[in-house]
Amino acid sequence: MVILLLLTEAFSACTNEWNQYSILPLKPVEYLPEGTIESEDAFVFGRALFFDKRLSRDSSVSCAVCHKPFLAFSDGLDLSDGVFDRKSKRNSPSIINMRYSPVFMFDANIPTLEMQALSPVQDHNEMDMTMKEIMERIHKDSLYITLSQKVYGKKVEPYTITRALAAYQRKLVSLNSPFDQYYYGKNPKAISLDAKKGFLLFKDKFNCVSCHPLPMFTNYKPENNGLSVINGDYGRYRSTGDSSDFGKFKVPSLRNIGITSPYMHDGRFKTLEEVIQHYREGGEATKYKSELIKSLKISPQEEKQLIKFLESLQDLDYFVNF
Repeated sequence: MVILLLLTEAFSACTNEWNQYSILPLKPVEYLPEGTIESEDAFVFGRALFFDKRLSRDSSVSCAVCHKPFLAFSDGLDLSDGVFDRKSKRNSPSIINMRYSPVFMFDANIPTLEMQALSPVQDHNEMDMTMKEIMERIHKDSLYITLSQKVYGKKVEPYTITRALAAYQRKLVSLNSPFDQYYYGKNPKAISLDAKKGFLLFKDKFNCVSCHPLPMFTNYKPENNGLSVINGDYGRYRSTGDSSDFGKFKVPSLRNIGITSPYMHDGRFKTLEEVIQHYREGGEATKYKSELIKSLKISPQEEKQLIKFLESLQDLDYFVNF
């Protein structure tokens, strides 16, 4: 805990004001529940919890095990490592830019980060705990006691834990990629000619923006992109029971996609080339596939240009605040 506090002082010295996330004219819509507290103390409280393995049954898994900072808070695995060598049911997505998301989880069925925090904690394969059990472990922690009272005016309890975790995640912002500098900052030298051509292919010829619109490169909606069912995962259908949701998963953001492989909800594609091949073939012939998913005629050169564009969405500015 002492190390975390020292890190906070070091990072605070090199950050600007709390809400100044981008020097570019890029201001996405923020989704903050009423009463949201965004202070340095809330951030420190949440960060300590995020890296605390006591929140898992066998004290082997923290949030950071499945969301590694150096991989844009993904983990590089098909399915994440959970307690007792169990595997999660789905791939761990990046949690960068969550302050701009109106909905959470692959099923797109949870409306706030505060509520989302309960899901991995209680999942049998991931952390396998109840909030009551977590309270028994950490309610006497002096740092948590101090910060919980200072930020929320309450003792350490589920209310303060979930809100602190949300406060930490909302500070993880990435809005200064080379593409952002080119497109929003009007710097023609920020990306290569191939990346520029790749963006035009992405936007115009292939109409990828229908599901991955700027500025966040996601529409946050559940869509069926023509993936076959593996391991009995029927997508959003498992939450709603509505057959029209069969095979639908929330469209992910493409920001930092170059370092968040493998791809899709189950990590079935290891490279961007494999992802493009899936769309080149128009996905698989599933019953509820979106009408937007059609086969693409893409040349080897266009594929390289498209990948150059996608790689230009990488931005490590969030490291200032992790």
